[in-house]
Amino acid sequence: METRRKLPREINLPNALTILRLVLTPLVVVLILNDALVVALAVFIVAAGTDYLDGLIARAYGLQTRFGAFLDPIADKVLIFAMLALLPWLNTVPVWFSAAIIARELCLGGGVLFLHATGRHVVIDPSRMSKYATTGEFLAIGLGIVAVGGDTGIREYLAAAMLGTVVLVAVSFVDYGWRFVVALRGARAAVG
Repeated sequence: METRRKLPREINLPNALTILRLVLTPLVVVLILNDALVVALAVFIVAAGTDYLDGLIARAYGLQTRFGAFLDPIADKVLIFAMLALLPWLNTVPVWFSAAIIARELCLGGGVLFLHATGRHVVIDPSRMSKYATTGEFLAIGLGIVAVGGDTGIREYLAAAMLGTVVLVAVSFVDYGWRFVVALRGARAAVG
């Protein structure tokens, strides 16, 4: 009688999609640098799509894991930061756009590290506004990839996407700031 070995819980489709996003990131960069822009855009869309699908599948089928909760935001940051470093270097998006998004992420990451360093192991789940901001980032980056090819007609759409994204990022930052303060107060009340 054959016995099947059970895979560890962490080895599942949502986590595989998250890992795929990490693997696709350098491929997108290489494709852009080699002017394979249509393929780069297609691969970027697939990579960005995995951000939506991994969470959807994990929630729908009860496949959430600590590994996935840890790796998913890292995969998002790696993809977005790689593009936000590359596109200004290629003069496609302005540095201020990249700086605004990266500054938000560094502040949020610093807040989480502060909570953990001070013994306040509080989980602040992603907000709906944060998901909108990430979608805006993906849209602006996708338009930025198209603009690398010199399509000047796309520049107006790119400018609007960047402006809308920065507004969403700012609102999301305020939302997280408020939730950080509430979490900090709650942690103090639980300790005190």
